[in-house]
Amino acid sequence: MDLKSPSNHLLTLLLLTFLFSLDAVPLSRTLALIQMTNQQMEVAERRMDVELHDYPGSGANSRHDPKNPGRS
Repeated sequence: MDLKSPSNHLLTLLLLTFLFSLDAVPLSRTLALIQMTNQQMEVAERRMDVELHDYPGSGANSRHDPKNPGRS
């Protein structure tokens, strides 16, 4: 009986920890952690648009004219 008591306590502790961790995170990706208002959503969309379209795309540098090989 003495060996069973610590294992029961450990099992109970593990189950409680598991139940508390389930409550902390939504079970589905469709459930949002934070509910945003329409105005907050609009501001977030505008910020994302600025971040995505702020800089030109990558490509060759049109302002660079390399020297011909062999000339200094």
